[in-house]
Amino acid sequence: MRKNSLWGLALAVICLVAVLFVVEWKLEWQRQGLLRFVMLDVGQGDSILIETPDGSRVLIDGGSGDKVLSELAEVSGFLTQNIDYVIVTHSDADHFEGLFKVAEHYDPRAYYLNIPTGNKKALEEWWPERSIGFTAGSLLTLGEVEIKALWPEVPDGESEVQFKADRNLSSIVVRVEYKDFCGILTGDAPIDVESQLVEEYGQELDCELLKVGHHGSSGSSSVEFLEAVSPDVALISVGEGNRYGHPSAEVLERLLRVKAVIFRTDEDGRIEIWTDGEYVYW
Repeated sequence: MRKNSLWGLALAVICLVAVLFVVEWKLEWQRQGLLRFVMLDVGQGDSILIETPDGSRVLIDGGSGDKVLSELAEVSGFLTQNIDYVIVTHSDADHFEGLFKVAEHYDPRAYYLNIPTGNKKALEEWWPERSIGFTAGSLLTLGEVEIKALWPEVPDGESEVQFKADRNLSSIVVRVEYKDFCGILTGDAPIDVESQLVEEYGQELDCELLKVGHHGSSGSSSVEFLEAVSPDVALISVGEGNRYGHPSAEVLERLLRVKAVIFRTDEDGRIEIWTDGEYVYW
């Protein structure tokens, strides 16, 4: 009995030390003012976790299946089991299916959705009171970090028909800004959308970080768009040995031409990028 008590005390002390270590690590991270991007390794799909210096956590897409849950568990400490906001770029299964699993284990304050196309009705049936439209000009401010929607535009009748025919056309594209740093996250936006973004935003697209569109498909990442963004770092979320041949050799060549450092989940697994608002670390 005495031995059991000692073991119990020792275990309690170990747990306390572990908790204090996590608290100190979290406080130090926030004191340093670092913005963290984690491209989760969810196979042939997309899921990106953003952690801001004020402690907010934003999940953009959730891949398919439940792989997102194990990935989130591995990158979360004892005191960071929250997901504050979810951005659903569009309703393709490899982007939003895993979010139903996320909803079972987390309690986000809001789900930011694109315009009402595809399966948005199904999404609203799951989260009817927490669904918020997030179209061009919408802004989510988290301390010094701003997440601004660049696309989609609110559709007229003709574009609504097009969006329904090709859900990628309505994929949310965001610009994440923190001090002197910015990143462009593109969902599955195709070249047609990229062309409109270049025309609309021009130099505002020039950013250090790019989440490459549509898993590196040749239908995204035009030369014009990549030259406008001119990223230092390019992230590609893609499944190993996928049947689509993503990422395409053509897109990889284009990225090398703009001198981007390329990371891809099929080769590198989970990818973490940090910035203090001036420099980018990986």
